[in-house]
Formats: sequence, structure tokens, C-alpha cells
Amino acid sequence: AAPSLIIWNILIMIRFVIGIFTVIAGVAAVEGTASLAMGIGISTLGMLIMLWSIDSMLDSGDIV
Repeated sequence: AAPSLIIWNILIMIRFVIGIFTVIAGVAAVEGTASLAMGIGISTLGMLIMLWSIDSMLDSGDIV
């Protein structure tokens, strides 16, 4: 049971990093040629992914 739990925790951390990168991509899009509304949408999606992973970390006991 332990190796599958380790893999699950790694997948949660990867999800968190994808969320951070999505927020960074939203900010970079606004600095480029994308509109502010698109940048806000992309960054909001990244924040939702990060909150989803934080909720999973709280449920599994990784964050106290």
C-alpha cells in the first residue's frame, strides 16, 4: 500500500506545479499579445488547479 500512496502524493504535487505554471502562463499571455480577460481566465484556471491539489494534500494529511 505504501508505494501506491507515494505515487499518489507525487501526482498531487505534479498537479500543484501544473497549477503554478498555468498562473505564470496567464501572466505571460497578458504581457504578450493576449487580452486581459484571457489572462485572467487562464490564471483563474491555474488557481483552481492549485486549490484542488491543496485540498487533496489536506485530505491525505500532507499538510497539517
